[in-house]
Amino acid sequence: MKSNIVITGSKGLLGQDLSGLLSKKFNVIGFDLPEKDLTDPVHIKGIQEFSPEFIINCAAMTDVDGCETNRKKALEINASAVFEIAKLCKKINSKLIHISTDYVFDGEFELPEIDSVPDPKGFYGFSKLMGEFMLLKELKEDFVIIRTNVLFGRGSRASFTDWVYKSLKENKKIKVVNDQYSNPCYVEELSRFINHIIDNGMPKQSILHSGCPEYLNRYDFTKSFCDVMELSFDLVQPVSSKEIGQKAKRPLKGGLSIKKTEDIIGYKFASLKENFYKLKKILEEG
Repeated sequence: MKSNIVITGSKGLLGQDLSGLLSKKFNVIGFDLPEKDLTDPVHIKGIQEFSPEFIINCAAMTDVDGCETNRKKALEINASAVFEIAKLCKKINSKLIHISTDYVFDGEFELPEIDSVPDPKGFYGFSKLMGEFMLLKELKEDFVIIRTNVLFGRGSRASFTDWVYKSLKENKKIKVVNDQYSNPCYVEELSRFINHIIDNGMPKQSILHSGCPEYLNRYDFTKSFCDVMELSFDLVQPVSSKEIGQKAKRPLKGGLSIKKTEDIIGYKFASLKENFYKLKKILEEG
């Protein structure tokens, strides 16, 4: 008999992919707006009726600029709701996998380690860090925080690569920043990583990092993507973050070191090119 697993943010890019992958061995219960609201404690308490073996919290307010202008909502979703989920997990003995971000760091240094000291630049990163702190305060075992960065892939909600692919297929010119660096994570890769953790038991290390081995700026990432997808890179114009005029500060040196995570978990993250070819097959199939 399959045990239950609850995925919050189940309609998002990662939530959708995880639901498909994990449905092979779990009864997956999706939890997302508008039916279920993480800012409503009654809705969170309703999870206990399913007695899930795992809760995977993919839900978040990820609108970086929106978090600056609506700080109360950002804290409710990215921090307070995480605390309520952690309390529930302790009460019903569910294991918790919580998704966080590289934005908890200031972006002054390349590829922070899992034990580097966080120092967020903007309110999005601050709210996500508060969620981490609340989780760590409430739980001492049977949980893991997985930080990721620049998640890309195919889903019902467009990711960066969806936008690039669609725009260039329609011969539209696009502007891409050339001073924001990261080691982007393919959504299917992150799902496989989470599945690996589930199969091999919750690690003693409470915080892990995910991403690809390559470290590059968004413009060069787009070039690699175009090379594999056979798209016209001539339509892509490099611009600086200052020229884009984004409201919230972004860490220019984003991304996450994955070496310690790979050593601890015994998992090897695939190269960017490998994942681009996997994504190419999906995009071409429509």
